Amino acid sequence: MKTLLKWTVQEYHHLINTGIFVNRHLELLHGEIVEMSPESPIHIGLTQIRYI
Repeated sequence: MKTLLKWTVQEYHHLINTGIFVNRHLELLHGEIVEMSPESPIHIGLTQIRYI
């Protein structure tokens, strides 16, 4: 699939601030907004331990 538009970080943050991505797990990767699967409870626990 071709990407027709590359987003900037500023544009991505603006979209988030508008609230259109509520309850969606998204990341900006190389100018593309990609939907990610939600973190599992095990993953959340491991990442919290690492940053404490």
